[in-house]
Amino acid sequence: MVTSHFWTYRRVAQEVNDKLLVDEDRSRKGIHKHIEDTYNMDIPMQTITKGKRAARKMIEGYYIEQYNKLAAYRKVLLRSNPGSTMEIMTEIDGPIRRFKRMYICFQACKEGWMKRCRPLIGLDGCHIKRHHPGQLLTAIGIDANNEIFLIAYSMVEKESEETWTARCKD
Repeated sequence: MVTSHFWTYRRVAQEVNDKLLVDEDRSRKGIHKHIEDTYNMDIPMQTITKGKRAARKMIEGYYIEQYNKLAAYRKVLLRSNPGSTMEIMTEIDGPIRRFKRMYICFQACKEGWMKRCRPLIGLDGCHIKRHHPGQLLTAIGIDANNEIFLIAYSMVEKESEETWTARCKD
């Protein structure tokens, strides 16, 4: 095995970037072992630590970039699905606009529930962790085959009476 001081933290970040998207809990030792096994190189742990930190920054930028595309997604969704509802709430934090919550209900889901489902709505939520914690809230119905039928969903910062009642009136 060759000890390499020519591997920079940027090279390590590029190597592990895709793997961190899938497994954020990948340890420094796991990254070190991956580089050893793949390239037969021994990289200093300090370089691996800096590389992992740089890869996380690249991934964070990826998420921020995706949130910035929500307005364009809303425009396309409403144009291609007339009658659908999509609301995006943001808040201003200094010069930066930050995502707060989002609500989506497709017209086909509204009509399907009104025409083919029992007049019963179930509400549920689940936690979202990691980079942008919050909750995913769903409104579901039961169709004629006793199967779940999605009516609408919402991504919110936290489950509260305000987040539920704002959506239930729609």
